[in-house]
Amino acid sequence: MTSCQIPDKSTTRFPLATKLAFVSVGLLVLLIIGSTTTPQGEPFLPLLARLAICELGFITGAIAAFVGCKADWGNCRPSINSISAMIAFVAAIIFADIGVQIWPTQ
Repeated sequence: MTSCQIPDKSTTRFPLATKLAFVSVGLLVLLIIGSTTTPQGEPFLPLLARLAICELGFITGAIAAFVGCKADWGNCRPSINSISAMIAFVAAIIFADIGVQIWPTQ
């Protein structure tokens, strides 16, 4: 007998972890687009907006990774929750890295 559980069939099509991972990836796209420069050499989004997007994206990604791992803890095979958790975890790391890089030093 194995300790695996059969996944519940009454789950929604897009669980909470998947929705939060979509939000995190969307914020990452917004950050990348907002960081491009205008012809004058200035970024499209100001520094404070980019830092706020990094913080919100990191928090959203971390919550999505936690919720996805928690929901998939007893399953023996990966599901949409674990895939969403991995995507959100990578996005959270990227947000943290970009946030540290764009933080003004002086």
